[in-house]
Amino acid sequence: MNDGAVRATGGAAVVVGSCAWAQSLADGLAGRGWIVERLAAGTTAESSMEAVWAAQDRIGRPRLVVHVPSRPVVTGALVDLGPGDWDEACEAPLRAALFTAIAARRVLGDRAGGRLVFLLPLAELAGRAGDVAFGAALEGIRGMAKSAARRWGRAGITVNCVAFRAGDDAPCPAGSPPWGVTSTSESMSAAWSSS
Repeated sequence: MNDGAVRATGGAAVVVGSCAWAQSLADGLAGRGWIVERLAAGTTAESSMEAVWAAQDRIGRPRLVVHVPSRPVVTGALVDLGPGDWDEACEAPLRAALFTAIAARRVLGDRAGGRLVFLLPLAELAGRAGDVAFGAALEGIRGMAKSAARRWGRAGITVNCVAFRAGDDAPCPAGSPPWGVTSTSESMSAAWSSS
């Protein structure tokens, strides 16, 4: 893929996430002219880097990398979570976001206009009952994004968290826009298309 082809569209984007929210965002960006590669979240830094580099080979150097954490299956009161439950619901989503951030920084390089965005569900971020572990992971992602924004801004890379209101309590709602009744994938993707 050459840079001329990328300039003719919205640009190249990598959307990392396995849930319907990630697919809907990828579809919305593609509908606005972006060349989009959707990837599952990596379980190691190496697998994340390999996946993002392979995506770059297919679609060209991305201007945008978006990470959408999947809501874990394990939920429950904090006192009822064992160490394995905590790892699945908190540590694993946080590690996946970290690996995406590492891969994004390397692929975006010192490129002015590059963006890394974490798309986070508002209910869990605000502390919904039964989702303490996932909420802690989202707060960790938010803190990591703030730190990365301070450091990587000098290189021209913008790092943001965008909180959205999920339209359903299901981990990956199917068949309807997950960010609310009046929003669509196109309105979510419009924020990045115009920047």
